[in-house]
Amino acid sequence: MKLMLLWARLPSYLAGFCRAMEAMYGHEVIVAGIGNDNLGEGESPVSDRLFEGIRRLEMTEQTANDAEAVAELVARVSPDVLMISGWQYKGYAKLYSNRDLGDLPIVLCADNTFRGTWKQFVGKFALRSFFSRSARVWVPGKAGRELMGYWNVPESKVLVGLYNVDSERIHQFEAGAHEKCDPPSFLFAGQLIQRKGFDLLCEAYSRYRRQVDSPWALTVCGRGPLDHLCQADGIDFKGFVDGSELPAYFYRSDVFVLPSVYDAWGVVLAEAACCGMPLIGTTTCGATADLIVDHDNGLAIEPGSSDAILEAMLWFHETGVVRRKEMGKRSQELCDPHTAAFVAHRMDEELRLLIPAQ
Repeated sequence: MKLMLLWARLPSYLAGFCRAMEAMYGHEVIVAGIGNDNLGEGESPVSDRLFEGIRRLEMTEQTANDAEAVAELVARVSPDVLMISGWQYKGYAKLYSNRDLGDLPIVLCADNTFRGTWKQFVGKFALRSFFSRSARVWVPGKAGRELMGYWNVPESKVLVGLYNVDSERIHQFEAGAHEKCDPPSFLFAGQLIQRKGFDLLCEAYSRYRRQVDSPWALTVCGRGPLDHLCQADGIDFKGFVDGSELPAYFYRSDVFVLPSVYDAWGVVLAEAACCGMPLIGTTTCGATADLIVDHDNGLAIEPGSSDAILEAMLWFHETGVVRRKEMGKRSQELCDPHTAAFVAHRMDEELRLLIPAQ
């Protein structure tokens, strides 16, 4: 079966899924999306190493907004199933009403989460035709499923696992991982921007250092306009780290912190969980609902609060290594349904229902 994935920027979380679909189930996968040109503030480039061996077709934003050009590209590939990342680009959006596609199955991929805004209320009506044309709707997890319910998308159409982690690749780092830091360390990985709560994290960490003896370090992997905050005491700033190398930092660190003011999901939280890390995540980060059970494998905290981040850091500071290891194992268990192999198996089952002859 030939699958064509039309995406915005080519994200790291697609690589493991594509590789699993080809290696485990024999599908041919072609990924088309916007390359590394004109990256936004704090955006990271696509890792060529992660996509090695996967057929990619790169385009510009201008092409993605050109309905005729996108339709011609799809016609050249001639897929059995078309998976489209939402409706952001005009060229992609027009495909849902393109009669030349006939009954080609479309899987609509959306990472939106329920926020109760007036725009989402309007979406109940404005987006109805997109969901009606789609054979399946692929969302990251519980928060996405909730929104699809609000938009009256039949539950039978909704699949979870849009954001997933390549556990096979990640676990290759485990054997060569160094010992944990002594004293232990917190880890943040992501864009150094306010939406990720990075300014609040740095404020909380500074207060944490003043309140404890032998404070843990804070390792930071990423780049963005707030990188000047990394000059503070105790912060080990690594700068931009290619996605293919991040697992080495997960295995060396002790507690992962993602204090996002808002995140549609947060793949990096799943990657940390896959590596057996206890987690701190905000309730407005979509992945928190799927990957954190409060005081079981981590702490779910309120967003936009340096006080909440500080309390979580202090709580983990007083938590022993045995307890943290137990929490890390639980993180891995919660991450299992979000691994590329698991999601590929589920997607293969659904696609064979759509095209039973293949």
